[in-house]
Amino acid sequence: MSTPHPPRERFPIIPADWSAEQALATFELLNELTERIWTRYAPEIQALLRQQQCADHNASDDPDPAYPPF
Repeated sequence: MSTPHPPRERFPIIPADWSAEQALATFELLNELTERIWTRYAPEIQALLRQQQCADHNASDDPDPAYPPF
């Protein structure tokens, strides 16, 4: 079962009034979180990405002749 990509509207809006220090702290936190998630779940994430890419590719195997893929 593939997980749909969340629409961009569901992500929090980044405040326009953050200081450079706040933006950097948030950036560093997200990078650390990304690294920890990747360290723990890399094989599962890779398998899911492969599955999603294959599903996306298979969906386009029947191209519309009016819109060639090139």
